[in-house]
Amino acid sequence: MSEKPSKTGVRFFDWLFDTDGQPALYVLKMWPVTTIPSLLIIIGCYYLAGLLGFQEFFHLRHSKASWSPAVRFLESVIISPAIETLLMIPIFGLLKGFTNHKLRLVFFSALIWASFHSLFALIWGLGAFWGFVVLSSAFLAWSEKSPARAYWVTFAIHALNNLTAFVISALTK
Repeated sequence: MSEKPSKTGVRFFDWLFDTDGQPALYVLKMWPVTTIPSLLIIIGCYYLAGLLGFQEFFHLRHSKASWSPAVRFLESVIISPAIETLLMIPIFGLLKGFTNHKLRLVFFSALIWASFHSLFALIWGLGAFWGFVVLSSAFLAWSEKSPARAYWVTFAIHALNNLTAFVISALTK
């Protein structure tokens, strides 16, 4: 006997869209789902680019190296996730003018955010794409419960992801 296909046709996305539990537990569950694949993508691309002689994909177009660690922390872990999560509202509003299909909304949102992050360093876009697949899914899923929950859940996952990257960056300098 075969199982009934899931709503979206992809079990993983059903899992991403599952908001039956507590928001804090969802955040803790999605943090590694966002961060680990993104880091693996970036690390894999870093080594591949090095082998092929394309290290310029990793050069930041706008250097933050002169900023103090406190300013970099505030910008990376608090300000950017806060603003980017807020910007998801008009981005999804625009995208919903073209489609209401959740997976398409997630894909196009992630593509927009990856493109934006690529402006700072080309390779950031590759890692950001996966991260924003998860963040966009979280935002859409929790929007069905409450716009405020959608904001705070997505912000928290994003902030934890950026905190991880900040700590790794600080430890490897």
